[in-house]
Amino acid sequence: MKISRLGEAPDYRFSLANERTFLAWIRTALGFLAAGVGLDQLAPDFATPLIREILALLLCLFAGGMAIYAICAG
Repeated sequence: MKISRLGEAPDYRFSLANERTFLAWIRTALGFLAAGVGLDQLAPDFATPLIREILALLLCLFAGGMAIYAICAG
C-alpha cells in the first residue's frame, strides 16, 4: 500500500476497500458470536451442558479474536 505524501489526498478506492475488508471481518465475527450465543441458549438438547457451554465459549472467544484481528490489521 502506498503512503500518501503530505498535502496529497489519499486514493478513496483504497480507503473504501480497507473499510469493506474491515466490515467483512466484523460481520464474520458477529456471525460466530451469534452462533455461540444461539448454541448456548437455543439448543439445550445438543449435547451435555458442559460440552455445549465449552463449544459456545470457544465460538464466542473466536469471535472476539476475529474482531481484535480486524481492528489491529486495519
